[in-house]
Amino acid sequence: MAIVLNRADGAGGQVDQPFNTPNRKLGAAPNGSTVPLYAGELVMDTTTGIMYKAMDMTNTGWVVTQTKNI
Repeated sequence: MAIVLNRADGAGGQVDQPFNTPNRKLGAAPNGSTVPLYAGELVMDTTTGIMYKAMDMTNTGWVVTQTKNI
């Protein structure tokens, strides 16, 4: 496995987000209320600290991928 630095190259390059970084933050769980922008999108519920992943393109296809560290 290669190690890739998470930084821009200094020439205006874009920095990729780490794999577990949410794409959106919401004040509630997305299940039943939020349609994902794409399958695989990560969304964090800022109230509970729980992260959800979209398994399909429906507002009911969210699954918990990470819970808040205690």
